[in-house]
Order: sequence, then structure tokens, then C-alpha cells
Amino acid sequence: MSITLAIPLLKKAPFGKIITITSDMGSLGLATDPTSMFSKIIAFLYQASKTALNAMVVSYSKELKDTNITSNAVNPGMTATDLMDKKAFEANGAKTVEQGAARAIELALDPKNELNGTFTSDQGPEPW
Repeated sequence: MSITLAIPLLKKAPFGKIITITSDMGSLGLATDPTSMFSKIIAFLYQASKTALNAMVVSYSKELKDTNITSNAVNPGMTATDLMDKKAFEANGAKTVEQGAARAIELALDPKNELNGTFTSDQGPEPW
């Protein structure tokens, strides 16, 4: 896995960051909460891949907790990208790509490097 190969380089830096882009659909908490709209969506492959990605973030955060490297998953929320009908998504309130990337950029540039092992969005940490 490419992250594992990068860890020696990240350890040489003043601080290292593993930041992945996830989704509400990867949250087991939201998927099992009957009041959440995500408990009603069935998209096996997408949900499974995002849940696996989230588990990887947690594993790296634990494995690297005594190092200068943090590991976090960022949920950009509904974002209009080229993978879909961008105009239709924008008409329904989706963020622009720039807006969706804001939290990941904020984490990447944070000099404190204290947040570790989180599933986070613009509103802060969310349930895994």
C-alpha cells in the first residue's frame, strides 16, 4: 500500500499527515441509525470501500500515535464533481469542489497536527 511506503518519509518531516477523503456513506453509525437518511441507502461497493478506508485511517492513527504522523478521514459532504451531473447536484445544494476540499486543506495546513483518528467534516468530528 502506498501509504505504508510513504511512512518512513513522513517520519523525517517535522510532522506528517495521512488525510483521506471519505463520505457519510462510509459511516457505520449513520448507516445503522434509523433516523439517518444514510440508513436507507444501499450502495454496496461504494459503502464498503468507504468503510474500509475509514478502518484504515483508524488503524494508522493507532499504529502511528507515538510518532509525528496523524491520520484522519475528511468528509467533504455532497460535492458536485465531474463524476456526476454537476449542474443537477449544484441545483440541489451541493458544494463546489473548492468548498468540498476546504476541510482537507485546513487539516493539511494545520501546524498543531493534534487531530488524529477522526472522521471529520466542516462541522468537526462525526460518528464513525
